[in-house]
Amino acid sequence: MKTLLKPLLAALCLLALSAPALAQVQPRAYAPEDLRTLSYNDQVRVIRQEYLEQSGGRRIADDQLRFYIDQVNRSNWRFSDIKRDIAKSLGDSAGPVPGGAIRCESPDNRSRVCSTPWRGPSRLSRQISDTRCVEGTNWSSQNGQVTVWSGCRGEFVRGFGGNQAGTIRCESPDNRSRSCPTPWYGPSQLSRQISDTRCVEGKNWSSQNGQVTVWSGCRGEFVQGFGGGQAGTIRCESPDRRLQNCRTSWRGASRVVRQISDTRCVEGQNWRGSNGQVTVWSGCRAEFGPAGGGWGGDGGGYTTTCASEDGRYTTCNWPPGQGRPRLIQQLSNQACVEGRTWGMAGSNRIWVNGGCRGRFGN
Repeated sequence: MKTLLKPLLAALCLLALSAPALAQVQPRAYAPEDLRTLSYNDQVRVIRQEYLEQSGGRRIADDQLRFYIDQVNRSNWRFSDIKRDIAKSLGDSAGPVPGGAIRCESPDNRSRVCSTPWRGPSRLSRQISDTRCVEGTNWSSQNGQVTVWSGCRGEFVRGFGGNQAGTIRCESPDNRSRSCPTPWYGPSQLSRQISDTRCVEGKNWSSQNGQVTVWSGCRGEFVQGFGGGQAGTIRCESPDRRLQNCRTSWRGASRVVRQISDTRCVEGQNWRGSNGQVTVWSGCRAEFGPAGGGWGGDGGGYTTTCASEDGRYTTCNWPPGQGRPRLIQQLSNQACVEGRTWGMAGSNRIWVNGGCRGRFGN
């Protein structure tokens, strides 16, 4: 028995002595640099683990995790980019990030001022927080700094002092809200719809200075909007009763100048005008012109049409940040009376009932 034990003990000793050397020769790979080679669940796992290790045991916030997953699959961030960004977010909630932007975060809803490497205005390039970042509501900028408050956390880039031509694409993936920076300053308008989901301003997209926001599945290309009404008319036709969107050369409300179809064109029933476009359906064919109001001109603001078809209760989107709407024009024979046939359902929905059809604005 002793003769058999001696070789066994010697082998165990040699194995123990060689273990460190083997570990050095075969280090354990934590994750590939290109996380797109992993499944979604593995991407989540390694990012969570990296944050856990860097933070000393803290769990990554869900919105920050979603931000990293989006950066990996849409912006081609490498694992080293994520590790650096995690280190930055744990060390300070302000500073540069990959791509030339700066990050500014409102921790625990507190106000924070972040310095920018440029002079002049800034604009939101990417929202990180679940809280929607709206300029003037929970963030602002001035020469050399960005200020955030009330839970806004985002990445910001240099703003623009004037208008620039071009087209940008903005898409709502999986019906989620997404904000896209524009190369112009001021309102935007839809130039081409990409999604099967109809993009309707005020219902699933909106614009403000320096950005377009889409939600509920809208995917489209957008161009620079207009600051006020311009003379002229446009023709918009519903071929084979299909829905058709037509761009206008003015901002704000539209009106029928000349009906071309045998089908009567009735606003809210087979045509609707929103900022920068006219939409027709159910056989309406007509020439349209500016009706006043809308964006710009004489203090005009955002307008939208909401209709109670067949007397049914209906709600229409009212974009955040536009203030409280008022009835600008009654389009129905039935009276639109606030509190009785129309009102606000929450902070961003208008409700109409009892056949009320009207144009609402701020």
